[in-house]
Amino acid sequence: MARGGDTPYEGAEAGKVRIGAGRERGSALIEAAIVLPIIVMLVFGVVDFGFMINRSTLISNAAREGAREGTFGGDAAAIEARVREAASTLDQADLTVTVTCTKEDGSACPGVSYDAEWEAGGSVIVTVAYTYNFITPIVGSLGIGSTQLTSDITMRIEG
Repeated sequence: MARGGDTPYEGAEAGKVRIGAGRERGSALIEAAIVLPIIVMLVFGVVDFGFMINRSTLISNAAREGAREGTFGGDAAAIEARVREAASTLDQADLTVTVTCTKEDGSACPGVSYDAEWEAGGSVIVTVAYTYNFITPIVGSLGIGSTQLTSDITMRIEG
C-alpha cells in the first residue's frame, strides 16, 4: 500500500488510469502531419527569397563595377568583362550585359555603339539582367520557375 506522497496522484486520483491517452497521441500525429508541410513550404520560400535577394545585390554591384569602368573611358568589351568578373559566382549563361550612353547635354547617343559615341561629360549606362531560377522544388511547383532580375546603373564619364 502506497503512503501519501509516494505516487504522483494524491487522494481520489490515486489508482485511476487516464482514459483516451492513446487517442491524444494519435491526434498530435495528425496535427503534425497537417502543419509540417506548411512549415516546410515557408522555410523553403524564405531560403529561395534569400538567395534571390543575394543574386539581386550581386548584379547591382556588378553593374556598378562596370559603370565605374566606363567612367574612366573603358570600352564596351572592358565594361562587360568587368561586370562578368564581378558576377563570377553567377551562371554566366543567364547574365546579359548592355552598355549605352548619353551625351553631356542629356540626349541619347545617336548610334548603337557605345565605343564610338561616348564622350567626356556624358553618362555611361550599364544594364545587367539575370534570370534567377528558383532552387527549391516547392517554389518551382507553384508555377514560378524563374524570374528576371535587372539593375540599371548610370555614371558620369570622366574621360
